[in-house]
Amino acid sequence: MQFRLILMVSITVLFLTISTVCFANIAHQDKPEFIINVGILTTQNSADKLIESVFKEIYSPLGFTVKLISVPKPRAFKMLETGEISAESTRIKSAFDGYKNVIRIETPIMAVNKFFYCTNPSYCGLGHNTVVSVIKNSVQSNKYCIKNNLNCISVNNQNSALKSIIIGYADTLLADETSVNMTLCETEIKKIYRKAIPKMNVNLYHFVNKRYANLASGINEQIILLRENKSVDKLLNKVAEQKDCHVEVIDL
Repeated sequence: MQFRLILMVSITVLFLTISTVCFANIAHQDKPEFIINVGILTTQNSADKLIESVFKEIYSPLGFTVKLISVPKPRAFKMLETGEISAESTRIKSAFDGYKNVIRIETPIMAVNKFFYCTNPSYCGLGHNTVVSVIKNSVQSNKYCIKNNLNCISVNNQNSALKSIIIGYADTLLADETSVNMTLCETEIKKIYRKAIPKMNVNLYHFVNKRYANLASGINEQIILLRENKSVDKLLNKVAEQKDCHVEVIDL
């Protein structure tokens, strides 16, 4: 009798455990997936978890799971317009002007600053023969080059941009702190210098496909909370927070 009772209790506990796991998995699977292109930020594994945590803060309270992808700008813009993906992580305010199926969330998700980066402090000053590296798809940086008649060369991405000044292909790099911070720790240099560029601060916004128009106000509220609890600041300060990062950033 006692053995039968113990057996029944064991079976009941096992059933409840299995049921709990199954229900938890079902609940997770029932959450719709929100697919976000983060190509403008990074594709580096060291930063992916931090970026994912930022967008989870936005979308988990709204009942979504987050899936990050990284595709080039032209393809990403087309995918968002057609609804193949849910959102674009961050772009300048006018990025999707003319796109009928894309909505800009009202509150900027972050503000970034532009800097000249260099491996030698003397290179951060713009001399007549200074070669400036810029990321090809950075509209603001390329406009700055043209306006100031700088000797600029274009590179494909932030990894190539940093490499260009490390190997001496360029003297200085004109880039925003977000793109540099996301990849700096993967380089082999010990320190890097930077000089702020006045009046080149820019707000970056989050964009979603119009099928989420009914969620726009909720997304906006979550972004406001995100800014208030400094989650975005952690993203921008990744270099300082990453314990095993060996690169020292020196402001000039």
